[in-house]
Amino acid sequence: MTSPIAESVSPSHEKKRIYLETLGCAKNRVDSEIMLASLQTHGYELTMKPEAAEVIIVNTCAFLTEASEESINRILELSDFKSKGNCEKLVATGCLTQRYQDSLAKQIPELDGLLGSNGFEQIPELVHSMYEGSGQSQLNLQHKPHYKQ
Repeated sequence: MTSPIAESVSPSHEKKRIYLETLGCAKNRVDSEIMLASLQTHGYELTMKPEAAEVIIVNTCAFLTEASEESINRILELSDFKSKGNCEKLVATGCLTQRYQDSLAKQIPELDGLLGSNGFEQIPELVHSMYEGSGQSQLNLQHKPHYKQ
């Protein structure tokens, strides 16, 4: 069965190369693996090199002040690939975006997309929406995961 997201992703977007960097805890690593698998299932190509990616995703941490600062600094470092590399879209996901979505959107205009820690399964939809629209995309940052009882 094909998912609605897979049906909506146009062929021009299917072959975008994606680099995902994970900061923080073991949960973030698991969330990143799920995002990578979902992106690959939806036709995106994965790369281990940020300079080769059209889409760079940073799965952030905000558990401690130092972790928040590291996440912000890394987002800013990776934003350089928008001018010096292939990067077309820069995305922040995870705890930092969940907690500080409004201020991040304003303070880091290099970000093209924001996705909270409770909506990581929506990453293919977010990437697709960034190519279809203009400005920053934010998907359901208030979303709570649903678990089978």
